[in-house]
Amino acid sequence: MTVAHFAASKGPMTAEELLLLPDDHVQRELVRGQVVEKMPSGGRHTRMGLRISGRIGAHAESTGFGFATGADGGFILGRRPDTVRCPDAAYVAHERAGGDAWTTGFYEFAPDIAVEIVSPGDRQGEIEDKVLDYLSAGSKLIWVIYPDRRMAIVWRADSTVSFISEPGVLSGEDVLPALSRRWQACSRDRELT
Repeated sequence: MTVAHFAASKGPMTAEELLLLPDDHVQRELVRGQVVEKMPSGGRHTRMGLRISGRIGAHAESTGFGFATGADGGFILGRRPDTVRCPDAAYVAHERAGGDAWTTGFYEFAPDIAVEIVSPGDRQGEIEDKVLDYLSAGSKLIWVIYPDRRMAIVWRADSTVSFISEPGVLSGEDVLPALSRRWQACSRDRELT
């Protein structure tokens, strides 16, 4: 089963079909039934995502609240046609996951916190589409980090938005209490701390 096979077929791809595609080291998302290939990210982007996921995960596990996922974790945000998004980092409360924390497929729910790190080639409209997909599927908090602009935008389920300039604090707020991290755009001598 290949992407070309589905491009030539009739009808949108499902999340289950996306999961069956061969592992060719190309990360893909599914947006309203259409496959979208994601370009490999650079070193700064990858390190930021890994570091954020690690910090969220360590806090969530030490408090017993939930768990974190990295950039390979897929979340089904919509059905018919299906949408599967893969945030750069995410947090899921145990209550939301139920017994699906160790699923071998995509998670059948939105993450409580989704983190998107914007790369130079990302278009603003695509980022906003992702944020709307997360919010409409039930995410409570989305951090969109712009390393080149040295800022982050925090979107909330209650429709409020905050802009955080470097150095600022990204907080788990009431979604992941007591998670509060100073944020700086990553460079050789400064990283998310």
